[in-house]
Amino acid sequence: MTASGLPSQTDTTPRNLTWNIQVEQELRKNVFLRVGYLDSHTSYLFTINPFTAPAGEQSFLALANTGSSHYRELETTVHFTVHRNHEVNASYIRSQTRGDLNNLSSVLIPFEQPVIRPNVYGILPYDIPNRVVAWGIFSLPKRIKFSPIADLHSGQPYSNIDTLQSYVGTPNGQRFRDIFHAGHQGLPAIPCSVFWL
Repeated sequence: MTASGLPSQTDTTPRNLTWNIQVEQELRKNVFLRVGYLDSHTSYLFTINPFTAPAGEQSFLALANTGSSHYRELETTVHFTVHRNHEVNASYIRSQTRGDLNNLSSVLIPFEQPVIRPNVYGILPYDIPNRVVAWGIFSLPKRIKFSPIADLHSGQPYSNIDTLQSYVGTPNGQRFRDIFHAGHQGLPAIPCSVFWL
């Protein structure tokens, strides 16, 4: 960055590098274990910073492409096949999402936030560090597929703020309670899909 606080490469645009690797091993007949790692890094994100001027002078917002975000995920999945026609899967996902909190899409899209705080690099509001998902596909008579699913995951993070709307403690350092979802699908003669809830 230059002394003015703006990036030295003003002609750059946001870019992303994502890669993943997976290993699958048959533990025994009809039981498979898959372990995968995913890494996604986005750089040159546009961020917004408020600048408060001394009394009598005009305050302003600065837009610069100095932001970044980083997502990491480790997933372990066990897959069972029962009597050829039934499948049962269970996954544990450990992930981490960090980045600039004042990125353009968070502050101005789709609606402008009424309070714009100084930019901070930290836990992003959609960070879900722990997730357990179990689902299955079962064949029933008359070519009906029954697909139950259960999802247990960490609650989303939030920030404590004071009366001036400033952060108190670590931004997004608090977390709501864990969330559990359960449901099913019944689709005649149509392949079933797994939906993340």
